[in-house]
Amino acid sequence: MDALKKFYDRINTTLTIVMASFLIVATLAISLQVFTRYVLNFTPPWTEELARYANIWITMLGIGVVLRRKGHIKLDFLETVLTEKGKLKSKLALDMINTTVTTIFLTFLVYGGFKILKAAARQTAPGLQISLLAIYIAVPIGCLFALLFIIEQIVDSILRGREQIE
Repeated sequence: MDALKKFYDRINTTLTIVMASFLIVATLAISLQVFTRYVLNFTPPWTEELARYANIWITMLGIGVVLRRKGHIKLDFLETVLTEKGKLKSKLALDMINTTVTTIFLTFLVYGGFKILKAAARQTAPGLQISLLAIYIAVPIGCLFALLFIIEQIVDSILRGREQIE
């Protein structure tokens, strides 16, 4: 299990570094745009696009990172009510429902994301002159990483359940 945890930790660290890199790129692009607009009275057409596309990648890769940390916002009213009354099985059932719904949603995003790539490959971003495939592929890639982290959580829950039984 330690090797598997290290594997997931490496993926998480790599995603965090990539997201930080995209954040630096977006910050530099926006800074350049502000400088050129207000100092040089000229705005390069690619700076806004670059910042927007970097933010798309940050968002899509961040889905998995935040999911692994269990940091997404949630409505926890039912969970609070059920745990206060000591119904642990109900909390477990809610976690299973939540994981199932999240998995189905991410699976649809992966499927739809891959489906749209064919059309995106034929289009070009006007400012950067790159294929929109490089942008649209962020959706399935980000969701695949999120699904990978959901698998980690499921395996971890199963192993914790076995430890509690023994």
